[in-house]
Amino acid sequence: MAQRNGAVRKLSVEQQYPFQYKVLLCSSFEEVLDGEGQPTLTSALPAIALERGRVLIQARGGAGKTTTLLGICGSAQGRELPVSYADALNVSAGLEGLDTVSVIGAIQQAAEPAIPVEVLGAGQPGLLLVDGLNEVSPPQANAFLEVVDVLATRIPNLGIVVADRLNRRKVRTVDWQLATLTPVPPKVVKDVLRSHNVALPVGLLGNPYYLEKVRSGSAQSQRSTTHRRFLVEHARLTDIELQELADATFQEYQKNTSRRIDVERMKRAVGEVAINKLTGAGILIDTQTPRFVHHLLSDYLAATHIAGQPALWSLDAFDALTLRATSFDALAMVLEQQTQRADDLLLCVYDWNLYGAAYVAAEDRMGARRISEGMETAILAVLAEKRFDRVLPTVEQVSDALRVHPGELADALLIAPSVDAVISIVSRQHLGNELIEWQQLFCRNRAAKFWPGDIEGMRSPNPLIGWTMANVLRRSPQPESVLSLLRELLHSDLSTVRWRAAHALGASPDVIVIDDLVRTLKVDTNIWVQYGALRSLLEIAAISNTANRWHVFLRLAEASGVLGSREELLRETERTLIVRDPPTDWAECAGLLLERLWADADSVAGQDRWRNVAARLRGVALG
Repeated sequence: MAQRNGAVRKLSVEQQYPFQYKVLLCSSFEEVLDGEGQPTLTSALPAIALERGRVLIQARGGAGKTTTLLGICGSAQGRELPVSYADALNVSAGLEGLDTVSVIGAIQQAAEPAIPVEVLGAGQPGLLLVDGLNEVSPPQANAFLEVVDVLATRIPNLGIVVADRLNRRKVRTVDWQLATLTPVPPKVVKDVLRSHNVALPVGLLGNPYYLEKVRSGSAQSQRSTTHRRFLVEHARLTDIELQELADATFQEYQKNTSRRIDVERMKRAVGEVAINKLTGAGILIDTQTPRFVHHLLSDYLAATHIAGQPALWSLDAFDALTLRATSFDALAMVLEQQTQRADDLLLCVYDWNLYGAAYVAAEDRMGARRISEGMETAILAVLAEKRFDRVLPTVEQVSDALRVHPGELADALLIAPSVDAVISIVSRQHLGNELIEWQQLFCRNRAAKFWPGDIEGMRSPNPLIGWTMANVLRRSPQPESVLSLLRELLHSDLSTVRWRAAHALGASPDVIVIDDLVRTLKVDTNIWVQYGALRSLLEIAAISNTANRWHVFLRLAEASGVLGSREELLRETERTLIVRDPPTDWAECAGLLLERLWADADSVAGQDRWRNVAARLRGVALG
């Protein structure tokens, strides 16, 4: 069985299940996120994979996904069932834009051992285990899952098991068997902690990775210090070497947009002595795809680089640190290293990515509780309002974020029946003086008129005020004087202000607003401003009369070259077209844009993408 370091071995039962966590079979992503489902044995998963064709195991970082794959391998080998293993990171290079046949070839080439010809010929049963889907970019992961679908259909005797982080993926749950892993049972946790006299944060108590660190004597009271101690004890790194390694790891994240490590470049940055210590201790794995032995270790190092440099807390650094929002674990470890600026960090993350802020707040609540209760309330409130968004993928995403947040307020906001109910709940919260202005703004009566002077809030350097103002403006129609000022803000020198203005205009179905947003999409040089303009245009199309709706899609079709220049814009087009209660002519109007995007696609896979979107829209319209 191929491990992450390329070795092939079979684990004993004790090695496979040292902490007695279980596999749960789930019928929906809601069950995965809630940790609910039907318990099953790892030994049953080969048969389930062969029956269903594809299994997606999702769990938190360090929850035991790789070990579970090793357990599946052992069960299969015991039945003399051929098993191949593919690391998603090994396959991912150049994955985007390849046709299905080429991607299947890439998987076959990366699999260890290669998938037997007898299996590929749709004869002998076999298994393909894919580890580390969470370590590749969202577009690569989506392409990978689409290919798994094709493989499972073309080769019915091949069972495929994919390991991934907690994340609602774009798959048909009727075809896929979803699964998750339970936390380590409380009794086992107590026995481990009692034997080693170490206290772990609540959020890590059931995590096998950190419990193993307790057993090995490396665990501390939080993840960051645990990783630091592990590196010091096992690789004998000095403080200087650790900091140089942290700086160099972050640079690798920036250059590679993945957890791949260029070993020679690392040697030049930190010295051959330090690299030899890491490879000798088995911490840095120098194989086909060099990387640290576990992604949480490399995330810790990259996080340490920016933890003490607030000047770096910005879009570019967060994009690099999270591999363009693929994984937020590193952000939580930046927060752990703050003693005075936790709220400041959360605000910076929120200005970059709401879901990243939600994840950090959830992790903090289960750990050191450095974020103030008021700031946590504000993030949860912003999430809750978006439950009533027009775009269905947004509704799913914010609901998922609230579902996994531990706390009564998140539970109450998750079941609030309306925006007014959310406002009522937030108005009753007792927040600190520094958040009174925000609370008053968020809870503003939806019938109250805005005046030109109010719009100054859009320029606020406080992202919570600026974005809340943009969201509040969207709740009800605005007078012409306010719309004129918002349109003027599309020309602000500050990209964040332009983005907020584009967002706020998404509730204004007016031709002059449509044309302004199209111009912004075409000429603005900031990707997030373009992103905001695109999303608002599609939302305007959904609430407009028929004439304006056709106008929006005609103008977007004309701008198809701009959309095709950035994957972020294509991805946002794809997801924002899926709206709640679409107009009856939604699929027909959207077809103007989809036909152009299909024609512009430079591969069969790209054409299939828009063909599938069109089919889904027809299904929504008919359903």
